[in-house]
Amino acid sequence: MAFTLTKYLHPIENPIVLSGHYNYVLDNPRTEDEIQLVRRFVFKTLDRRDGDRRVMPLIGRASYALDTLKEWQDANEPDNFATQYINANNHRPTIDYLCKIWIIIRFDDDEIFNELKGNDEGLIHTLMTRRGKEYEEKFERLSNYCHLLSVLGHQNEEFWETTYHGESFLLVNDPYAIFFTSYSDDIYNAVEKYTGFNSLADAGNRVTSWLYWQDGSSYLIEQGLRLDTLIPQPLNWVEGPKKPISQKQTPKQKLEHVGSIFNSAFKLNSDPKIMLLLLVSIIEFLLTRNPDTSKFNVEDSIGKQFKLKCALVVHNQNKTIDLKTINDKLKKIYNQRSDVAHGNYNDGFDIREVVNSVYDLYVFLKCILREYIDDRDVIEFAKDN
Repeated sequence: MAFTLTKYLHPIENPIVLSGHYNYVLDNPRTEDEIQLVRRFVFKTLDRRDGDRRVMPLIGRASYALDTLKEWQDANEPDNFATQYINANNHRPTIDYLCKIWIIIRFDDDEIFNELKGNDEGLIHTLMTRRGKEYEEKFERLSNYCHLLSVLGHQNEEFWETTYHGESFLLVNDPYAIFFTSYSDDIYNAVEKYTGFNSLADAGNRVTSWLYWQDGSSYLIEQGLRLDTLIPQPLNWVEGPKKPISQKQTPKQKLEHVGSIFNSAFKLNSDPKIMLLLLVSIIEFLLTRNPDTSKFNVEDSIGKQFKLKCALVVHNQNKTIDLKTINDKLKKIYNQRSDVAHGNYNDGFDIREVVNSVYDLYVFLKCILREYIDDRDVIEFAKDN
């Protein structure tokens, strides 16, 4: 099967199904060909020496952190598969060890992927002739799904304290990146995070991270299984004179559309104004409808729907959150959306407030998606009424 890398590193005893519907599977590289492909991709990044000679190179810090993790696991989880794996393999060069425990995600078998492993000339030919269009589409579908699942799978300590900005657990967003050998900040940052959290394995007050496998994996996998209950569901429409607006797309079509917007929004994370427009459009897509233009001011009516429907859904997911607080945030977000869409930048416009609203939008969207999984009828009723 084709595969790409995630931001997780950890020994996995057996492959883990992330999505049975799409046949996405989390695993470690198993064959020598797979291990060598990963090694070739990450080697230049991990072998690079930092410019500041006072700082230990990343690969040295990784080696030290692995020793620290080994000591902690020997003391706390001696029978754990990861502990036994580390004990059996810690004598290997650190780069080789990391390549073997890098968590990959397998997706559809693909002829182009199999052709390109270690074939630089074939890669150039494929890029120039666009022979890999089908492979690119498979990868894009995977990337969109991972962004969707990441919104559901990230965990925040406090409801309003999250600074999640749409990051995916997928390492790269380019279908051909794994075949290149240049330095990558994405690889560096993934190992840096893994190294840092390993070093703090025994710290009682360590902050958790959903991008550290031991902290976030079980919740992420749980959300993948939950998504699988919704994705294959058919339309709910019963034959009648008029098809409800909520039944114009299946849940799968809606979720794939939402995933593609999450993906696009994160690619544009240097411009929070565009992110805000895109994220608001997801809420409108899932919850609001066009009103009767002969009776209402369209924008005003959609704004009211946006605030009312979103607030009720979010409150339904978390009853401890004050409805007035939610409404005030949604009112500010929709006003910002109108200002950005119509270019109404006055003296009071503050980009920092837009950034905070982007954080809040991810909180709201996580609640809406969870409600869609928990009770699809609620979301579709809100859309139609």
